[in-house]
Amino acid sequence: MSQQHYQLSYWQETDSKINYKRFFTVNDLICVNIQDKNVFDNHHQYIRSLCDEGLIAGLRVDHIDGLYDPAGYLKWLKELAGETTYVVV
Repeated sequence: MSQQHYQLSYWQETDSKINYKRFFTVNDLICVNIQDKNVFDNHHQYIRSLCDEGLIAGLRVDHIDGLYDPAGYLKWLKELAGETTYVVV
């Protein structure tokens, strides 16, 4: 057990038992319908404003494999960010 890097935990205990290397729990991301264009637009307002001001050179997307439509998400993100902003997945 001392060589194991992760510990299985009941989902309602993740906030108190989470591994120190994690900065969020997957439970925090559940039910965000980012594949809905209205939700995407609302959720990305701040990123859009930074891109519009020219303050962002690139965006990094983590855990894209958990999305309902990863290709659609990246298409919308690239449209939001603009042609000169790179996107790293």
